[in-house]
Amino acid sequence: AFKCGRDTKCFTNRRFLNVDVKGLGKKIEFLTIPYGSIHGFSVQTAGAFLDRDTEMILYTNMIGEHYQFHQDFRNGKANLWAVQKLLCNHVLGEDTSTLGDVDTYKGESQGAGILGILTGNETPIDSEAMNEVLHNDPPILQGREVVEMAFQGYRDITVFTTKRLVMIDRKGLVGKKVEYFS
Repeated sequence: AFKCGRDTKCFTNRRFLNVDVKGLGKKIEFLTIPYGSIHGFSVQTAGAFLDRDTEMILYTNMIGEHYQFHQDFRNGKANLWAVQKLLCNHVLGEDTSTLGDVDTYKGESQGAGILGILTGNETPIDSEAMNEVLHNDPPILQGREVVEMAFQGYRDITVFTTKRLVMIDRKGLVGKKVEYFS
């Protein structure tokens, strides 16, 4: 659970609950987003200069203003990777074994080069190395989730796992702020 001023956000075993205290406190909105209604989510690390907060965005199948839910967290006060793991466990479901017959690319990246930068083409990168990275730093994959294919553009990375597609988007001039979109 997180508290921001008078408002509270809670992750329960069945839903995400947002308690929004309005005005002078006589009106309170309780927004429930069942995990089954969440079709995608992203977590974003803090930036370099003025943007020092981490963020979470939930993408739902709800109609109207709640199709996306944005939440900022103060950097260092919330464990962003714990939030990401919780969302993985509730949205993606139980871990399953890997798909043994899927081809993976093992080897060195050739780099995007100037032509790749200009055209936006991504090149394959070592899926086993990417699997190791995404299980440890930052730990965004579930225990038995495995990287099957990975591609790198100039700064961004696209990863196909046994459970989802993860897009890693470096933001800003220095790339310190990173969004992990599932």
